[in-house]
Amino acid sequence: MHVHVYVETSSKLKTVTKAVHDHGCEVKQLAPKVYEVKVHDPNGDAEDEVTEYMNEAGITAFVSYENPLDAGKPKAFDLLICGNLLSIVVTGGKNGSKGGNIESGLPRETCPSCGSPDCCHSCDQSQMENVGDDDDNPCDGEENDDVAGRLAYNGFVDAIESIALAHACAGIKVDDRKYIEGLNSALEAAGNNL
Repeated sequence: MHVHVYVETSSKLKTVTKAVHDHGCEVKQLAPKVYEVKVHDPNGDAEDEVTEYMNEAGITAFVSYENPLDAGKPKAFDLLICGNLLSIVVTGGKNGSKGGNIESGLPRETCPSCGSPDCCHSCDQSQMENVGDDDDNPCDGEENDDVAGRLAYNGFVDAIESIALAHACAGIKVDDRKYIEGLNSALEAAGNNL
């Protein structure tokens, strides 16, 4: 698998190319002092590898997965998690700070009476279904244990989304295949255990 990393340095194109060429990398100059390096990356550590190549050649450089020419521009990630789309948008703020939001979230389990994922049998429909019941269940369609499990699962889904958003804002490659596999496994485990 090939990935692109970006190198910021005052060195010339010829010098940067010479530093990485023997390692099977290709270099393209994007702007003065900004280079894009295409590197074979089976281990997910291309940033570290290119930094090492620069250091070995005596080149002072900043190496990143993020294109410095895109700083401040929104970046969208569409992640397919357990067959559902999680859309995250990261925006650049003032002074290099980053923020973001979830454009399309993962589905939550909902109350069978009102359809709300946050309902704890407090909705009008749950209350009306409870009228005339002889048992202690607050809702004909859902047992108390089911409510607790639903709310716990939904809380876990909230946490997964928040972690993915925070990681995207921090520059972690959330669209990497291995990262998405990890989110899939975590969500499946929650569904099986809660």
